[in-house]
Amino acid sequence: MSLFRRSIVITLASAAVAVLAGPLEAQSPIGKELSLSQLETHEPTAAFFPDGRFIFGFETVDQAGNEALRVKLFAQAGEPAAPEVVILQSPASRPADLAEARPVPETDGSFWTIWYELSLTRSGTFARHYSATGEPLAGALQLNRGGSFFPDSSLTTDGLLTVLGFDFNPDGYWPRVIERNTDDGSLVRDFNVDQPVHVVTPLSLFLESPETLFATWYNYTGDPQTSAVWGRRLTLDGASLGPPIIFNRRSQAEWANPEVARDGQGNFIAVWQAREKDGPYEDIYAQRVSASGARIGGIFVVNTIRASAQRFPTVAADRYGNFVIVWQSFDPAQGTFGWHLQGQLFRSDGRRVGRELVIPNPGGDNDTWSPKVVFGPNGTFLVHYVATGPVMVRRYAASPGDEVCVWRGRTVQCDTGRTGGEAELTWAFQLSPGDVPLMGDVDGDGRADPCVRRGRKFLCDTQHEGALSWQVSFGQGWPGEIPLMADVNGDGRAEACVWDGRQLRCDTAHDGGSAEWAVKLGQPGDVPLLGDVDGDGRADPCVFRAGQFLCDTAHDGTIGWRETFGQPGDLPVLGDFDGDGRADPCVFRAGAFLCDTAHDGGLHPARLAFGQRGDRPLLGNLDGL
Repeated sequence: MSLFRRSIVITLASAAVAVLAGPLEAQSPIGKELSLSQLETHEPTAAFFPDGRFIFGFETVDQAGNEALRVKLFAQAGEPAAPEVVILQSPASRPADLAEARPVPETDGSFWTIWYELSLTRSGTFARHYSATGEPLAGALQLNRGGSFFPDSSLTTDGLLTVLGFDFNPDGYWPRVIERNTDDGSLVRDFNVDQPVHVVTPLSLFLESPETLFATWYNYTGDPQTSAVWGRRLTLDGASLGPPIIFNRRSQAEWANPEVARDGQGNFIAVWQAREKDGPYEDIYAQRVSASGARIGGIFVVNTIRASAQRFPTVAADRYGNFVIVWQSFDPAQGTFGWHLQGQLFRSDGRRVGRELVIPNPGGDNDTWSPKVVFGPNGTFLVHYVATGPVMVRRYAASPGDEVCVWRGRTVQCDTGRTGGEAELTWAFQLSPGDVPLMGDVDGDGRADPCVRRGRKFLCDTQHEGALSWQVSFGQGWPGEIPLMADVNGDGRAEACVWDGRQLRCDTAHDGGSAEWAVKLGQPGDVPLLGDVDGDGRADPCVFRAGQFLCDTAHDGTIGWRETFGQPGDLPVLGDFDGDGRADPCVFRAGAFLCDTAHDGGLHPARLAFGQRGDRPLLGNLDGL
């Protein structure tokens, strides 16, 4: 979402709707919590397809002790997309050592799965290619020939499967890259990343360009001079390009559990837990590093609660540079099992997006373990964790720029990633005849809330769970009275407003009483709008008239801003489509949003196809980013 406070306006054929985001706050989950399996589940790993679908690999154990490696595919909206795929089974009568079914998505919808296996008949690291619906496309391919090679991260490109893992021998762990041809399985490359100082554990492998890789690992010896989280740029032949990068502060005591993510701009963010020499508790630390290896700012503490232990951080970043960190936090009030999950979303410049989010646990015992976070290309991120046995998954929205939504029938459907594909988020409401859909940040948490106007009542779903739990009565509810919602006074909360054809009145006290704010606006036949077109943090009264957006930026009844955009039959919309802090003139036309982000009359408008004819368009800052 926008990096500044701004207004968003939604216009219907006979009604206008406005939203202005206030202070940025934490996210709430998209939809209900997902469970990977009813069986005992271990070692989950997740990955996104380019279109926003996601896939999980995991190990299950049934009551009889039979183990299996499985893969499960999900659609963009979170529902299962195909039957569960069993990769490998190990019956209790003939046990084998199985480890981590790691999925590696391909751009065509197919995927690879990589796992480690030690059985009576074979041992090593294997990979197998599957179709988009889970059917095997070939037999298993053995990645290593002898030895113990444990995979950690993988990627595919141009017919090659590249895997970062580690070898184990009496001298320690050795970071190693193995690359094989996906057509015939032939070995292309096999090299060690770096000579380890002591015990070394690989973290992640990133393909930076067609010519370079970036590998990250860590070693901990107990000696600050030889322990660190490292990164190194390599050629595809394994040659080092420059000295290694050190991410963390080696003088910290008892640091552990590091993780490194790379954003779409080529920058890195490393996280770890550590205790300062004189500190009683562990905290979560982070360091941003540029693609060149230069530090971006200093090391900073992620958690705001410092009176209890924090541990097991995980980090993910999106293509814009925004990143999210999730970790396990201890609540002393809950006793021995007082561990739960906290998270924090950050903008690409390192600023926090609101308060820390709390990952809810429906089990009730507040016991959550092994968190991992994964950012998708469609404006969502996943948090998965073990909650007293099963692996649970939560989805969150986090996309820069305003999300586009449509009201269709009894549902609000939103393209949270602005990809033009399927809706990632859908709300269903019990509507009544004559209800008018709206969106507005009525509780000031920085997220636009889905609302309806019913008679004199404005009803809103502030929890984003499909229940209209917030309400205020304002206006007369007469035919021809058009409802809007926006923050006209800059207090961070959207006000209920009504337009009678010549005057706009708003309930800035949020008490359902008489209007505390009013301004003369427009004439009969205009379409009223609200949007912060000048970026000052207040929604400006506007009208759409004969292809022109006319706005009163001074709030004194005079037109101080105008823009020609659109054509007959369009539904006008104001919203900060590009996230620059100003509401942009937009129209909804034949199932597509067109926005004049340059404010130049639409010489080169931004276009996003979403929705269909007959839908009512909405724009809203659903996640606060």
